[in-house]
Amino acid sequence: MSERFDLELRTVEKQFGDQTVVRGVSFALEKGEFLSLLGPSGCGKTTTLSMIAGFEAPSGGEILIRGRRIDALPPEKRDIGMVFQNYALFPHLTVADNIGFGLRMRGVRKAEARTEVESSARLVKVNHLLDRYPRQLSGGQQQRVALARALVTKPALVLLDEPFGALDRLLREELQIEIRSLLRRLNITTVFVTHDQDEALSMSDRVAVMFDGRIEQISTPQQLYLSPATRNVAGFIGKGTFLRGNITANGVFETRLGAFKLASAAAARKAVVGDYFLRPESVFVTARVGQYPNEINAEVAAMTFLGDRQTLIADAPDGTRFFVQVRHDSPALAIGSKVRLGWGSESATVYQSASSA
Repeated sequence: MSERFDLELRTVEKQFGDQTVVRGVSFALEKGEFLSLLGPSGCGKTTTLSMIAGFEAPSGGEILIRGRRIDALPPEKRDIGMVFQNYALFPHLTVADNIGFGLRMRGVRKAEARTEVESSARLVKVNHLLDRYPRQLSGGQQQRVALARALVTKPALVLLDEPFGALDRLLREELQIEIRSLLRRLNITTVFVTHDQDEALSMSDRVAVMFDGRIEQISTPQQLYLSPATRNVAGFIGKGTFLRGNITANGVFETRLGAFKLASAAAARKAVVGDYFLRPESVFVTARVGQYPNEINAEVAAMTFLGDRQTLIADAPDGTRFFVQVRHDSPALAIGSKVRLGWGSESATVYQSASSA
């Protein structure tokens, strides 16, 4: 029995009646690894987490923790700590009793449990709140208590089910950094479910992007953004522009908007029908015609300013919307003003349509 991986899923499936919501999901996590399950609502990420936790039974496949099959075990026998979206604290119990609940269920002696509770509370900085009740805590404090409760039993695996959704942005970002740092320091293997790509990219060692019950790509945040494997992943991670068309015999991508030059590797894929994809940082505003291999005229639709970055949103004559990352100190352009956009032949990624595969 191999214990190389803290968690392993082998072709896990889940059906509800005649509907399949998780389709052959497989991955393995080494000790201390932080994996995010990311995707739109209904993609199967929460159901996958529920099967790992033991709240749903798989219809097929295997789930192993440290080499031991656990898919038939009840939740309390799986050596898992879990933080729920709504924290799920017991309102009639103090912070100390909430944190120590799992220890009591395991029959740990009162004196030993108190020591462990205090230690876990110090880790998440709620040791000064042990005598309070959940109703007396802020949202951030409740989340810390829920995390302390998940950690106090020293589990093999921690599961986080969208735990930041109810918090304001500044507190959410602060706790993301703090919790990720804590889990890394403790070297605890973690599975995190979110629909927020910023959370997934900033916190994870790897991200599994799910659509229609399947993992379409699992890789590092950098690889996901720079080399999305499918059109779905490209469209879900970050912003970008898609142009529909096909690669012609002379090695260009032909669209309603025009014919655009491709890098040699993409141009070699003759008769491909699909999508031509550009990231905002690959497109530039140019004042000189012919500066880039590919250029179009467009009209400014909006400019979004986010302090450290600014995005120009411009519409091409056929209605295609382009996103262009510009310097944060660039002057704002008036809505309706004309601009010329350009990009290199190597900047685009071409995704082949399933019908032409």
